[in-house]
Amino acid sequence: MARPLDTDKRRDLARRAVRVLQHEGLEIPMSRLADALEVKRPTLLYHFPTRSHIIEQALEDMLVDQAQAVLATVAEHSHPIDRLCAQIRAIHEFHDGNEARALFLGQAIAACSQD
Repeated sequence: MARPLDTDKRRDLARRAVRVLQHEGLEIPMSRLADALEVKRPTLLYHFPTRSHIIEQALEDMLVDQAQAVLATVAEHSHPIDRLCAQIRAIHEFHDGNEARALFLGQAIAACSQD
């Protein structure tokens, strides 16, 4: 019987792996990526058989974090116009300083779609 995935470890690996992929490029061998993450290659491949899986997990995590932040901010308002304004500001604040990561993930998901 296969061991269950540790979702926290998987998320942490994905976030760290994306930083390495942003710096080293998407063509980095999985063995070098594993070395950079200080895990064994089989461990990395167990959690992420392809680079696409890494990107998908990181993108999903970013979007979930964004949704939680935005929904919490919007909930503070009752008037529809105030809620809309709060939503726009919350999205901007969430990505402020992290634009490069969002851009990289968007481009990487398209580039890795052939994996």
